[in-house]
Amino acid sequence: MARDAGGPAYPGGVSVVLRYSLLRLSLLAAVGLVLYAVGLSGLWWLVLTAVLSILLSLVLLRGPREQMTQAIIDRQQQRQQGGARTSGRPARRGVADEDVEDAADDARREGRSGPGPQV
Repeated sequence: MARDAGGPAYPGGVSVVLRYSLLRLSLLAAVGLVLYAVGLSGLWWLVLTAVLSILLSLVLLRGPREQMTQAIIDRQQQRQQGGARTSGRPARRGVADEDVEDAADDARREGRSGPGPQV
C-alpha cells in the first residue's frame, strides 16, 4: 500500500492512541501483579484487578486520555473538511450503491454484462 509523500495518513493520531492503550495495559498488568503478590487469586483477583485498574486509569492517565481524545477530534475534523484519507484507496464521491445496482440491472436487461456477478 503506497503512502502519499505529503506525510503520514494519521499525523500523530495513531501514536497517541497506541501510547494510551499501552499505558492502560501496563497499569492493568501492574495492578494484577500487585494483587497477586498480596495473595489474591481466582475470581476475586480478576474482578479487583479490573476495577482498580479502571479507577486508577481515570486518575493517573487523565493527561494521555485527553491527548488521545484531542487527536481523535482533530482527525475527525480533518476528515470532515476533506483532509487526509484513512486508506490508500481513492474516495468514491457521488456514487451510491443504488446507482451501481441500477446500472447493473439496466445492463442485464439490455443483454450485456454489467458490473458485479451474473445471477
